[in-house]
Amino acid sequence: MTKLFKTVVALVLTFLMCSFASANAQLVTQWEGEGAGVCSPPPGVTPDFPIYAWQVWAGTLDNDGFYGKWTDEDGNYGHFKSEVVWDDPAHALAEGVWTWIDDDAFPFSVEYVMGKFAMKFDLTTINGVSYGYWSQMYTGEEGKMKGHLQ
Repeated sequence: MTKLFKTVVALVLTFLMCSFASANAQLVTQWEGEGAGVCSPPPGVTPDFPIYAWQVWAGTLDNDGFYGKWTDEDGNYGHFKSEVVWDDPAHALAEGVWTWIDDDAFPFSVEYVMGKFAMKFDLTTINGVSYGYWSQMYTGEEGKMKGHLQ
C-alpha cells in the first residue's frame, strides 16, 4: 500500500467515525410547562373528585423518549413516559402514557395508567416550544399542555 492510499483510508475512517458519533450523540433537554383540563379518577376510586392533570409539569426529552412528572394545585400527581420520533434535529413528536398516583389507597399507594398523551417539540426558537394534549381513557376527558425549555 502506498503512503497516499493509507492516508486516504485513515481520513475516510476518521470521517465515518466522527459522522457516526455525531449522529448518535445523546440530546438531553429539560422542559417545563402547564396544562388545562380536568378529569375524574379511575372507576372504583371514591369519592369522585377533580384531577387537574398536567396543570404543572416538568420532563426530560432525549433521543429515546420524553418522561417526567406532573402535579396539580390539589396535590394530585403522576408520571408520563413516551417514545420520541424525530422529524429532524429540531422537531420531535412524543407519544406515550400518563399516570395518576392515588396516595390514599390502602395499604399502599397505587399508580393508575390514566390514558395517552402526545407532545410536539420545536427547538428552532431560543426558548423552545412544545404543545400537546392528553386524554383520560376511562371517561374520554381531555386536556391540553404547552411548555418551553427550562
